[in-house]
Amino acid sequence: MHLPRSQILALALAAAIGFAGCASSTKIVNQWANPEYHSANFKRVVVVGVSRQPSLRRTFEDEFVARLKAEGVDAVPSYRYIPEDGEVAETRLQEAVRQANADAALITRLVGVEKKTEVVPGFYQPAPALTFGFYPGYTAFWRGYYEPPRITSTSPRPVCTT
Repeated sequence: MHLPRSQILALALAAAIGFAGCASSTKIVNQWANPEYHSANFKRVVVVGVSRQPSLRRTFEDEFVARLKAEGVDAVPSYRYIPEDGEVAETRLQEAVRQANADAALITRLVGVEKKTEVVPGFYQPAPALTFGFYPGYTAFWRGYYEPPRITSTSPRPVCTT
């Protein structure tokens, strides 16, 4: 399938939108746009997830489609039109895009899931020598205490390529 340059650039733009679906904490540091380029208006996009695991493919496509729809993009998962698992021929992929009444396809794959865990170690300060009396004993306990470790985990976040 040979695409004109304008469609290739439009697909690149769609891929950039797709990155937003993969990592919500992504920030654009620098951006350049060709001032001569005028994007095509895609009416519907088929999201194709590449995975050898059918359930992962379906979950990934559903999440990607949901995030695109939240951005106002009419998108559908490919598994509705390509129910078979594994790699398909180019003609089969083209047929699925036609069946979906789509004018663009966004081909993606999950490359990892990022989960971060931070551990702050605990702290133990031994109490000073024995102190007698109500208030001196109370203050001694404040000087000698144990603070348990803290463990903070972030939710898994998909990392993908388009």
